[in-house]
Amino acid sequence: IGWFIGGAAATLLGGFWLSRGLDASGKASWGRFSDLARFGMGFAFAQIAWIALFSVNQIWVLAVCGGVQAGIYAVAAMGAQMMLYLPRVLMPSYSRTLSGLPFQEARRLTRQAVRATFLLLAVLSGLLLAVSPWALRRFLPAYLGVLPVLLWLAPGIVGVGPLTYLAYHLRVESRLVRLNLAFFVGLLIDLALAWVWVPARGAVGAAQAFSVAVLSMLVLLMEPFLRGNHEPA
Repeated sequence: IGWFIGGAAATLLGGFWLSRGLDASGKASWGRFSDLARFGMGFAFAQIAWIALFSVNQIWVLAVCGGVQAGIYAVAAMGAQMMLYLPRVLMPSYSRTLSGLPFQEARRLTRQAVRATFLLLAVLSGLLLAVSPWALRRFLPAYLGVLPVLLWLAPGIVGVGPLTYLAYHLRVESRLVRLNLAFFVGLLIDLALAWVWVPARGAVGAAQAFSVAVLSMLVLLMEPFLRGNHEPA
């Protein structure tokens, strides 16, 4: 709770400071912050759903299956999410390039970023799954139970990278209804599947629910990019 409150406070204070501008008289003006806040509220639900998607399954596993299964899921999720650091590092370069492009070229750039990120994460996922059995047996034999969970988390993690670029692009295009709807549907799918699969399958069921939800969101967000390059009204 303290971590959440501290992070929220730091975000608000940082937003105030970075968005502060000067009016014609040289006095501080908060108009830029209000514009930023209004824009941010447009996809607030998508952000909440995204945070919940990464945490609700572990909480449900803990409540239904106990600490051992929850720990296994947490370790597997932590290992799988390590693959996401490289796409996150590339995001600033992508966002700067995207901001200066016309509509059709921006769509083309995002499709290229999605393909490249998908292939990159698929290769990294394959390497992780290939190395993990040996590494766990050699150094952490007590955690061999994470292997099936990691296997089922991998498709979802591979989908998270492209999903990040698609979501950013739709925010830039102000396609916030589709963005929020896709994340809402994904969260509902995750909750429904976790409700059924976690009691029966434990941490593996939670990983399966996560991957199905992420890939469903990916399909929903990718659909406008597959229909063509027609600029929305």
